[in-house]
Amino acid sequence: VERSEVDEERETGEVEQKEQEEQEERLEEGVRNENALEEQKEKERERLEPVMKSEEERKDEKQDAQGQAEEEQTARERQGAQQKSEERTGEEMEEVQGKAGEQKEGERP
Repeated sequence: VERSEVDEERETGEVEQKEQEEQEERLEEGVRNENALEEQKEKERERLEPVMKSEEERKDEKQDAQGQAEEEQTARERQGAQQKSEERTGEEMEEVQGKAGEQKEGERP
């Protein structure tokens, strides 16, 4: 049984059309999968947002605490330096007064 050219063209056209439809279906399925994946990612972000936010808040609080501790340490160091300076000044004053007293005693007859 010989097939006519028309029959062959029709079959070829049908095969090509079927292949094209299958390809379009695969593309659509890929798009659906991609959209589903994006939705899943978005839901995961929404679910993790409070956790991430609280982690950021903890980091901020930790940095604030470190900053405050550093400020307090600096203040203590300044206070210690000031206290030492005052002690030195007091010792120098006593020394000067002592020398002045010795001179006065030496000048008296």
